[in-house]
Amino acid sequence: MMAHPVIIFVGILTVVFSIFVIDARIFLAQMVFSLIFPFVTNSPVLFNLLNVLQVLLAVYALYRCKKAVDYDYQLVLEKTHKIPQNMTKGGYLGGEFSLFKKTY
Repeated sequence: MMAHPVIIFVGILTVVFSIFVIDARIFLAQMVFSLIFPFVTNSPVLFNLLNVLQVLLAVYALYRCKKAVDYDYQLVLEKTHKIPQNMTKGGYLGGEFSLFKKTY
């Protein structure tokens, strides 16, 4: 059974999204999928299961990207005083960098 080009494209997009949101868990999961994928192509059940998991991982990565963009937009609105301060109260600038712990 050959890999469908759409699934390969979804895998590439998942890597891009994981780099965009700086999430090592998504990136590592995608790398594991990429390493396992050639070995499960002979088993239709595992192949279909891996394809479903790949799509779910891509949806999760896309959801994280949306949350990151919303969080950033909220910070911009607060810092430009277009909305009342909520996240930047008390001198907090809103900067957060962690590979495993995000506030959005």
